[in-house]
Amino acid sequence: MIFVDLAIRNLRLHPLRSTLAVLGIVIGVAAIAAMGILGNSMVLSVTDSITASGNTIIVSPVSETSHTIGSSTSSSSGGGTRSGAGGGIFGGGGGGEPPSGGGGGSSSSSSTTPRFTESQAQEIARIISTNGSVINVASTSDTVSLGKKNATTRIYGLKPADAESLLGSDMESGTMLKSGGSGCIIGTTLATRYNLTIGSRISVGSGGTLRVLGIIGSRGMSMDVSTDNAVVVTDTWFFQTYSDRSNLYDQVIVKAKDINDVDTLASELTTSMNHKERVIEVQETKTSLARIYDSFSTVTTFVSAIGGISLIVAGVSILNIMMMSVNERIREIGIMRSLGSQQPEVLMMFMYEALFLGIIGSAIGGALSLGAGYIVCTMFLKTGAYALAPSSLIQVVYGIGFGILISLICGIYPAWTASKMNPIDALRHE
Repeated sequence: MIFVDLAIRNLRLHPLRSTLAVLGIVIGVAAIAAMGILGNSMVLSVTDSITASGNTIIVSPVSETSHTIGSSTSSSSGGGTRSGAGGGIFGGGGGGEPPSGGGGGSSSSSSTTPRFTESQAQEIARIISTNGSVINVASTSDTVSLGKKNATTRIYGLKPADAESLLGSDMESGTMLKSGGSGCIIGTTLATRYNLTIGSRISVGSGGTLRVLGIIGSRGMSMDVSTDNAVVVTDTWFFQTYSDRSNLYDQVIVKAKDINDVDTLASELTTSMNHKERVIEVQETKTSLARIYDSFSTVTTFVSAIGGISLIVAGVSILNIMMMSVNERIREIGIMRSLGSQQPEVLMMFMYEALFLGIIGSAIGGALSLGAGYIVCTMFLKTGAYALAPSSLIQVVYGIGFGILISLICGIYPAWTASKMNPIDALRHE
């Protein structure tokens, strides 16, 4: 026990030196643990998305045999905006293309944009049959007037029943779309940014004024439609406002009844629709999410490696400080050995110093990483819940353990050097 007291005494004799050594460990542990928490939280977020939407298939038109709107297509009254592609995977929930004019109708882009006709959408529904549900999605970008402010955002046209099926569980407040009504539902980001509430009035292009019926909660990285910064209206209102888009759809969302049928349905769609030429592109959300999962895992490993390097650098600083301590205490070591202290006891005294530095630095770094990880997760994922999951908290334990291990490893050589000193030579040292 006396050697533990001697180790603590020596650390207290050099407070600045000890503080700098601890600071390096704090930074290293905090970095590696916080990045581990963020990476694991992203993985958990993607895993939840896979679970929630793993039965979803996104069908998009890719061939000019689908109906196209090109530069030769006349626009409806009001000048209009360019029609964007449908929501799709990572579809533009918040922006779309900038408006080319101020008003309603959708003027086309200079290049053709393939879209599904009503008959093609019906053919997809026929193939799916009773194995799932089909949701037709029409979308464009347009200027939305919010009081004295204007914003260009995404407009989605959905049947009220489809909107209920797709977005009902995500509603934050208010009610869903109503058949024959002139209301709309909006994303939470749009509502927050422009201080919109239930009952607020907005104008979309030249389509007149719409009353906000409901606000959709944050859907984050949605695989079907991105609604956080979008306006959702009925398909009837959409086609009346954008007359050149009547009964044309940007994508079809298929919800399989059984997640085990997803691969089979995707294969049937591809075989049936693309038997002559490539007309559709089929994307399974679970496949896309799996790719994202792999990407996040790679990024997490890379960033954690950077944190690990900083921790190793901190360990080198401990090695340097410990060597300085040994050189300054050569005579003290000689006295201890002459009074009967054994080599293992001298070695353990210096190892205790390295251990205490590692424990203090790692504990502080671990505590800081919890706060930092929670804040970063809240910023990137809009929730800090994932940061408190057991698999995220274990990253803190790993960080603390790694910090202590590095400290001990870097303390071995100085401790071994001190224990191997010849007592007579040490006593002669000035």
